[in-house]
Amino acid sequence: MTDASTTPPELARTYLQKGEEDEAVLRLLATEAQMPDSALGMHAHQAVERYLLAALIAQGFEPNKTRDLGELMAQLTSVPAHVRAAEFLTAYEVLERDPLQDVAALDRSQALDVVNRIRGWAEEIVSSAG
Repeated sequence: MTDASTTPPELARTYLQKGEEDEAVLRLLATEAQMPDSALGMHAHQAVERYLLAALIAQGFEPNKTRDLGELMAQLTSVPAHVRAAEFLTAYEVLERDPLQDVAALDRSQALDVVNRIRGWAEEIVSSAG
């Protein structure tokens, strides 16, 4: 829950910071072969979700209460292809709620690359918004 006095730029920076924390966990765990793809996918999804929320808030939107990356992207006015590339991570959020879902193996290097590129994109939006 946020403080009523938190400004949109502050909130956007907070979401960026939280996304960076998830990305740091992802990077650390991705080096461990025994770590399950479901855990890595969940952290990748959560990092991207927070980066998208940061971008939405920085652009003046009040994001919908959804964890679906495609739905978050649909709220943005313009979404580059490298950001859309993260939609596959929504399956890992669904897996957290329904562990019986069948999800393909996670390509760890692809997940790391997508998360890194989206962070850079979100940082540009947040910094240009103030």
